[in-house]
Parts: sequence; C-alpha cells; structure tokens
Amino acid sequence: MAEATKRYAVVTGANKGIGLETVRQLASNGFTVVLTARDEKRGLEAVEKLKESGLSGQVVFHQLDVANPTTVASLAEYIKTQFGKLDILVNNAGITGSQVDGDALKAVADTGAVERGEVDWSKLTTETYELAEECLQINYYGAKRTAETLIPLLQLSDSPRIVNVSASLGKLKNIPSDWAKGVFTDADNLTEEGVGEVLTELLKAFKEGSLESKGWPSSLSAYIVSKAALNAYTRILAEKYPDIRINSVCPGFVKTDLNSNAGVLPVEEGGARVVRTALLPNDGPSGSFFVQYEVSDRFPITLYYNPKEGSFCYSHFSQKDDPINESAMAEAIKRYAVVTGANKGIGLETVRQLASKGFTVVLTARDEKRGLEAVEKLKESGLSGQVVFHQLDVANPASLAPLADFIKTQFGKLDILVNNAGIGGSTADPDAFRAVVESGAFGRGEVDWSKLNTETYELAEECLQINYYGAKRTAEALIPLLQSSDSPRIVNVSSFMGKLNNIPSGWAKGVFTDAENLTEERLDEVLTELLKDFKEGSLESKGFPSSLSAYIVSKAALNAYTRILAKKYPTFRINSVCPGFVKTDINYNIGVLPVEEGSAKVVKLALVPNDGPSGSFFVQYESLSHLHCLSLFLLIIFVLCIWCFCFSRYAVVTGANKGIGLETVRQLASNGFTVVLTARDEKRGLEAAEKLEESGLSGQVVFHQLDVANPATVASLAEFIKTQFGKLDILVNNAGIGGAIGDADAYIALVKSLEMGRREVDLSKLMTETYELTEECLQINYYGAKRTAEALIPLLQLSDSPRIVNVSSGAGKLNNIPSDWTKGVFTDAENLTEERVDELLTEFLKDFKEGSLESKGWPSSMPAYIVSKAALNAYTRILAKKYLNFRINSVCPGFVKTDINCNAGVLPVEEGGARIVKLALLPNDGPSGSFFVQYEVSDF
Repeated sequence: MAEATKRYAVVTGANKGIGLETVRQLASNGFTVVLTARDEKRGLEAVEKLKESGLSGQVVFHQLDVANPTTVASLAEYIKTQFGKLDILVNNAGITGSQVDGDALKAVADTGAVERGEVDWSKLTTETYELAEECLQINYYGAKRTAETLIPLLQLSDSPRIVNVSASLGKLKNIPSDWAKGVFTDADNLTEEGVGEVLTELLKAFKEGSLESKGWPSSLSAYIVSKAALNAYTRILAEKYPDIRINSVCPGFVKTDLNSNAGVLPVEEGGARVVRTALLPNDGPSGSFFVQYEVSDRFPITLYYNPKEGSFCYSHFSQKDDPINESAMAEAIKRYAVVTGANKGIGLETVRQLASKGFTVVLTARDEKRGLEAVEKLKESGLSGQVVFHQLDVANPASLAPLADFIKTQFGKLDILVNNAGIGGSTADPDAFRAVVESGAFGRGEVDWSKLNTETYELAEECLQINYYGAKRTAEALIPLLQSSDSPRIVNVSSFMGKLNNIPSGWAKGVFTDAENLTEERLDEVLTELLKDFKEGSLESKGFPSSLSAYIVSKAALNAYTRILAKKYPTFRINSVCPGFVKTDINYNIGVLPVEEGSAKVVKLALVPNDGPSGSFFVQYESLSHLHCLSLFLLIIFVLCIWCFCFSRYAVVTGANKGIGLETVRQLASNGFTVVLTARDEKRGLEAAEKLEESGLSGQVVFHQLDVANPATVASLAEFIKTQFGKLDILVNNAGIGGAIGDADAYIALVKSLEMGRREVDLSKLMTETYELTEECLQINYYGAKRTAEALIPLLQLSDSPRIVNVSSGAGKLNNIPSDWTKGVFTDAENLTEERVDELLTEFLKDFKEGSLESKGWPSSMPAYIVSKAALNAYTRILAKKYLNFRINSVCPGFVKTDINCNAGVLPVEEGGARIVKLALLPNDGPSGSFFVQYEVSDF
C-alpha cells in the first residue's frame, strides 16, 4: 500500500538556485526527487546538502546534460528501473546565452536604471553565435528532448505534470519580428516544426549579423526567443497530451547566478511558484503560462492579459513602453473570497471589509431573501460590483455543489474561504436573559440556567452539522478552487468556548491533543459519542459539558480540523480564530466588541502573508485560557468584569536598560502593555527589569538580551516573541550611540555657559572620532534599527494596530549636512530606497577613511551621529510607504538628560519618554512616515 502511494519527480539543472529549492520543496511534500545536474560533483554535493537538512532518502542524484541525448536516455532507463513511473517533470535547466558583467549589472540595478528603462543591455552582455546555439540547445531543445523521453513514464502516473521553467523575457512583445510572433500565436497551426523553423531563422540571422534588420531582439536574443519557444511548446504538448497537466511558469526575478544575484526575490519564493504549478489538481489548467506578479520596489512588475498570446503575462517595463488594456489588467489581478453565514453580524462585516480591500466576495446565506437584502445594503454603501450573492446551507451537501460550480464558472479560482456559519445549539429567552443581567443576579450567583437555556437533541445535532460538518464539507468542496490561487487561505471562525479546558472528558481531550494520530475519523468518533451520550442523558457522567455541550465540542472539533487541514495542505494558510465577544444575535447583542473589531480579526488572518502561520488557533482574549467555565452565559459575565485586563498587547524597546529607553518601557508597561526590555549587557538589562518590577510593574516587563548590531541576537529575540506572545504591537528602536568619545567636563561646562545655544562651539575640539567608532555608530543607529524592524515586522503584521517608533534626533535634520548630493538623496521621495541610503552611507565611510569629509560636504563634528539619524528618518519614510497599515514615525525626544550627552540635557527622561509613547499610541488613522519634534510634525 505504501509503495502504491509513492510519488516521483525529476528536476533538471538542480544543483543550485531555483532548481535546488524546487527539489527541496517537492521532497518536503513527500516526493522522491531525482536531482539532476550536468556536473556530477556539484550534483552529488547538492544531494548531500539536502540530506543533511533532514531529507535523507527523499532525494537521489542522476547525471544529466539536457543537450546530450545519451544522458537523457540514461536518465529514463534509471527511472524506469528504479521507480517504474514518473509523476512530475520540472524542466528547469537553462542558460542566458551570453556572458554577463555581474558587477556592472548589480551597479546598474542599484541605480534604479532598470526601473527607468535606461539600460543598454549590449554594454552589459557579450553574445556569440556559439553561446546562442548552446542557449537554444539547452533552454528549448533540452527541455523538449527531456519531455519526449520521459512522457512514456509520466503516462503511467495518475496525475502526471510537466512544468517548464520560463521567463518574462519570453513574452512576444520582446520580439519585434511580426513573422515570429505570427508563428507563435497561430494556435491552430502551431507545430514543433514551425517552432524549429523560427529558431533556425534566428541562428541564420545571428551568423549573418542581421538580427535587428530581421526583427530579432538586439540583446539577449537567444534567451528571449528560446523562452518564447518553450512557452509555445508547452501549448503544443498540452494539446497533444490532454491527460497531462503541462504548464510553463515564470518564477519571478529571483536571486540566482543567471542574473548575477541581482534579483529581488529569494529562491524559496521562486521555487514555491514552480512547485505550486507542479501540484495543480487533475482538473487544473494546462497549456498556460503562469507568472509571479507581485510588485517589487526595484522592479515594478505588471500583470496583464495579452489577447494575442492568450495568457496572463507580466513585465518589468512601464506602461508607456507596452500599452495594455486596463480592464484586462484589472481582470487579471482580481481576487475572490467566499464567506458563509454572511447575511448579518460578523459574516456580513467580514464581507464588507474584504470587498473594501478589492476582493470580489461571494456572500452566502441559508435564507435567500435575507442574503439578497444584505448584498443590496452593501451595494448601497458603495460596494456595487464587489459583492455577489449565492444561496448556501452548509448543512445541506446538495447546496454546496452549485456554489462550487458557480465560482468555477464565474471566476475560475478562489483565494479565500471564511467558514463563519454557526449556531449556538440551544434556545434562550432573550428578555429573561437581559432581565437577569440588569437585576445583578449574575454577581450574586443566583441564576438558574435551566430556566434561561433550552437544549434538545435536535438542536445539538443541528449545531454539529452546521458548526463542524458544515465547515468541513464547504472546505472540501472549495479546496480544488483554492488550489488554483497563489495565496489560498481558509479561516474557520471558532470561539474561546472551544478551548479544551471547557471539556471535562480526558478521553475527548486526548483525541484532540494527539497531534500524531489526529484524523477526521477520530473527530467523528468524538462527535458520535457526544450525541449518543446526549440522547442517553449521560453527558456529565461521560465527561462532556453539562451546558452548551454541542457548541463547545463543535468548536473544539473545528479547531482540531483546522490543524488536520493545515498539515494536509502545507501551501495553504489555514487557521481558526475567536473574533472576541462581539455584539451579535448569538449572545443577544450584549457583547462588548463592535462587529467591525471582530471581523477585523478574521480579515487579518485571511490576509496573512505566504510565510505566515498555519494550523493555529488565534484568540483575542489570551488571558482567558485559565478559566474553567462550563456555561457561555457565566463566561460572558467574567468577560464583562475583567475585560480591561484581558486584551494583551506587546511592545519591544531596544537599548532600554537606562535613560529614555528605560523610561519608555516604564510608561508603556504603565499603559497595560507587556514590554520586552532589551539591552546589550545582560546584567544591566536584568537589573533594570528588576527595578521596574519593584516599582509595581511586576509581570508587565520581561528582559531579553539584544545587540542590534548582531543579527543572531535579533533572530533570537524574534523567536522569543513568536513563541511567548505570538505577535507584536509596538517596536521602539531606541538603541543608539554618539559615535565619538568626548571630554565630559568640558562639554557640560559649555552647555551651562549657553555657548552651544549660540552655535559658537567647535565640537570637533571636544570630540574624538575614529573610523571604528563611526562604523559602529552606523551599525547601531541605522543598520541596527533596520535589521530589528525587518526581523519583527512579520510579528507586527499580526497586530491590529502595529506601530514602529524610531528614536531619532534634531541633529539628523538635513540642514546639518552641507552636501547637496546627500540632501538630494534624502529628499527625493519618489526614488528614495534602502539601496540609495546604503550607497550614501558607503560613500560617507569612504570619505571618512580618506579624510575628505569637509571637502565632500559632510558635517565636520559628530558626522556619524548626524548622518545615521538622517538615514533613520529616511528609512522611516521608506518603511511607512511599504507598510501602509502600520503607523511608522521617527521622533526627536528632545535634549534629555542621558548618558549620550553626559547628562547635560535640559529635559527629564519622563518628558522624553512621553514623546515616544505618544507616537507609539497613535490611533490607526494617525500620521505615518513623519518626523516629530516636541509633539509636532517637523520637516526633515
């Protein structure tokens, strides 16, 4: 049986880059993968590397030169003998057909010239006839002969796949020749012979030196045409073998040797694109060209549908270079969501929020009239065209098939499924319930729940059918459509009542917590036992909850099913969430949260990044986990009483063992945050945390060692926060140094004499600055803040109000830097990038080392401090533009008495800390990307 389910894959050109990563991801998905490479030594080293990472037995090596038919035949014989079949072929082997000046390419990429279309590729590449011929032999004919040789083995698979790794440059708009375009786009008459004729003509023109006059690309001609030919061959093969899913894919501009590592995507992302295409369902597309279409800062990538080519494509070029049909482009990037039980409450609000973010949302409801009314209401609010209705009763399998068929026909895929439909499994007298609340009987413990709450076997059975089985059958019906998305998400709306401490039964808990043996069949067994005990009247004696038993167990089962699904579909992000105690019909509208807040939690999970969590249960009220409540209504009162203490929020402050950092920790902790106090010196950090605990902040402050100049400690901090808290709400980048050694007494004397106020002081006579101190200053003040932010942003993205505050200084204002070039870089908002800031800092260090600071327009005193703070202000603007849902600002806390100014400042730390905390607590519609001085927005 185990042998029958084994699956086999081959990846060509796989000893490095995208090929190697594709092997790793396929092996991680359970495939036995044949890693092939032209160079036997490098191929064996790559296999060894994968085995050491834990993939022993999943990867084997076989030498393959796709340009050599003998080695292709040898590979086929090996697979036939060893495995008897093949399931996936990834044709990844490829070369550029030119010699590239790597350094020059990187330099050009860093200037932004690629974005502006100002690159003369002929100056970066050297192309010869021999290189062009080799390029065609590998990129096109190599893929062709490998496919033809292995197809007989693929035909023995029940789900054969061929993925041809192509490129955006293979788009026909990059080939001027109308004749070549005509051959490639004539679908009715497209043949391998026709493609071969195009390639022969290209080589003939290359040899004659007539590329441009014959309409061929003037640069990278062989590479461009080989990839266009590969896309055409993909269509030919797909038509010839309708039982095989055959597609080509552009993995994106990935950092690989092919582009001298000037790409912008990691190989993990590129490999994921290839693997997603390799794992398409049996009814998935075939003969298509898939592209990675996310926008990159350095290379804006546009996705559009080219009617001539019959596929969605993307370009690194601007619209003025290649006009496109805007409506077709809008169609191409559309994304689709389904929300069940959505005619009111959290479901309706989830639909509204997703539609407001550009999704086309299918609002479903059991009652058609109420569902249509809900859609009308949303349309009237300005969401016309974004929301459509489809009737759905999740308890009725017959209504699921029409929904799936509707989505398949109308949209062709699905990106998000929100399983929201649910009921309480009991009935209650709302008026009596409210009267009890108003009488204060809850507080006195004088409530007879049996008089307020009615549970029957029929209601319990219906509860399980909707809350658990309804979500399960909806997911199963729509997963094939979700598999066609590049970022599939399932969010199961659960409840804190589904936590296992609400189920007394040790057996039921054991089933739900046994991760290794958790299966859908075991969940069915628990639910069957619950209904049996309900019918027999033996719930309490059998360890099931005595009140709201069906609701509690259904939500526990839903959380367990979430974990099962996440394990089964590792490329999905599947999570369950308790949206909080929201005012809805299910609790007679006595909840404490508005639906907007509850739905925001759901939508946040629906939009987690591709590397976000999966198989997790998110609870808004984290500190409720210790409550052993067997009644929803009793729990409601607990929530009402301790609401203010239950909403945990987390902050990190760097460089916080003293001064402004320590005071910022104190004020945030006093505002109810759990604060991670970080410091380079562990002893001083622990002492500072102890000091705060003794002042009455016990339990609010924890310490973690952090040297922002050391990437390893930054990674350790991120892991600590992820493990302990699961998210982060505020990051305060406070760590900083002066970058110089000064005469403290002389400095203090000057401050007291007010000479500094009249700018009559030459600080260079008081300060000693060295190259080492300067370099350290940049590493801590700028790069330290940058690496800390980058490491913690994934955790901040899980917050509903993420904040980053970069502690800067008035010294970082641009009027303190004489250089017009430097000012120009920092003030050019449109072209301001991290790469340009790096370029500036590199130039600064170079001039420092050469002793040419003043002649090059840098500050003569405290140059490292001034420039690092100016760079931090610039980075603040870059980040704010990149993360629009964050509030990211920099702040000058004022001339505060701290060690950095020898305690000669005029403001107490309380005032400086307050300015930082004010920015950390800005409302969600507050400013972002600004520089604050004395509570006011200042220019830079």
